[in-house]
Amino acid sequence: MLAARVRLYHSIWGVMKSTFGRFLPLEPRTIANLATESLRIAILSGKYLPGDKLVEAELTAELEVSRGPVREALRRLESEGLVTIEPHRGAAVRHVSRKFIRNMFEIREVLEGLAARLAAKRMIDRDNHDSFERELADIGSEEGALPHFGENQRFHQLIVDSSGNEDLISGSYQLQFALCSLQFQRLLASDVDAAARGEHEAITEAILTGDAQKAERLMRSHIRRAGKQILRLPDDRFGE
Repeated sequence: MLAARVRLYHSIWGVMKSTFGRFLPLEPRTIANLATESLRIAILSGKYLPGDKLVEAELTAELEVSRGPVREALRRLESEGLVTIEPHRGAAVRHVSRKFIRNMFEIREVLEGLAARLAAKRMIDRDNHDSFERELADIGSEEGALPHFGENQRFHQLIVDSSGNEDLISGSYQLQFALCSLQFQRLLASDVDAAARGEHEAITEAILTGDAQKAERLMRSHIRRAGKQILRLPDDRFGE
């Protein structure tokens, strides 16, 4: 049953919800909404890879629902940037291009560099400082199928949230970046992962000590390096 299939992805959904909950609609548990949730989780978990066809007949059989809810789910996921739908070709998981990666990392470098600077400035307030430390201590405690993905995304989201800038916090690029993160994270070497953790520690120290300029510089360098690592991957890993 569809509900059982949603439960199957529960651990992954826990990570996604804790990180991206504010960007996902709060909707009643209708069949169309359950189908959307199930397919969204399947895509973000890597069950369906970028470029994979999403055939309506196969999805209706897998989810045990009619075509109506499946079509509605695909339309919603297209609006989120996770799926592409083309006439006479049907739906597919969005295949991330080099241009998309380059654009996304340029956006992130500026926005999250700004977030780190603003967050560091707010650490002069003891309540903000203590709240940041408490939230930071919780990162990495999630258990699930994608622990490092959840840890990384929660770290970056914490800094954005700590900026105090509501318009920055409500940025709409989060889910699309989740897609490209998941597509490439399994292809990167373990030493890249270790380097990222070290950079997180340095960024954290700069924020907590209130060094706004250093926090921004380290965050921008961190994101720039991550983008370059992905763009060095072979051409067959990217869409057009």
